[in-house]
Amino acid sequence: LARRWHRLGGPALPATAEQAAAPLAVSGFALESRRWLVRAPRTFQVGAVGTLELTQIGTRDPAAAQTVSALLGFAELMGLGDHTTKGMGRVVVDPVDEAPSRT
Repeated sequence: LARRWHRLGGPALPATAEQAAAPLAVSGFALESRRWLVRAPRTFQVGAVGTLELTQIGTRDPAAAQTVSALLGFAELMGLGDHTTKGMGRVVVDPVDEAPSRT
């Protein structure tokens, strides 16, 4: 996704994709396979539909958080993977549930 961002002329990101992903862990997911019609009348491709939940681990890095936010927004606009113009690769980002501050 970051390579595509740069290839399409996106501005410099505050952190590398590796730095942005380092404080993230998969905390939940639900996937199921689906067949998508990619060429009428009979050409289908199997893909996956579902949800992915990420949780921040470790210390919050503002540059990494800005990079993740930018790339997730980009994914919503551009999609991910193959056949995005045919409905595959759609990304919907839900609002972040902020952890309660400890004061």
